[in-house]
Amino acid sequence: MDIEDFPISNKLIRELNEWAKMYGEWIDWDEDKWLPNGNELEEEHNKQGLNLTEKIKKELEGKYKIKFSPSTMEGVYVNKNH
Repeated sequence: MDIEDFPISNKLIRELNEWAKMYGEWIDWDEDKWLPNGNELEEEHNKQGLNLTEKIKKELEGKYKIKFSPSTMEGVYVNKNH
C-alpha cells in the first residue's frame, strides 16, 4: 500500500517523506563507514520517527495498528569495523 492510501493529512505525508529521505545520513555510503557522529544522527532520526508515529496514530484514530521500528544500523557498522 502507498502512504497516500491512508487517511492522513498531506502535511503529515510530506513530513514522512522528508524523514524517510534522511534515512542513513549517519553513514558515509561512498566509503561504507559509520560517521563519527553517526550515533547521534541515528538516535535523532529514531526520535523523529517515533514522533511521526504518534502523529499518524492520532490522525488514524485507532483505525490501524501502528508500530515504529527504530533503525539499528549502529550495531551492524560498529561491529563490522572492530
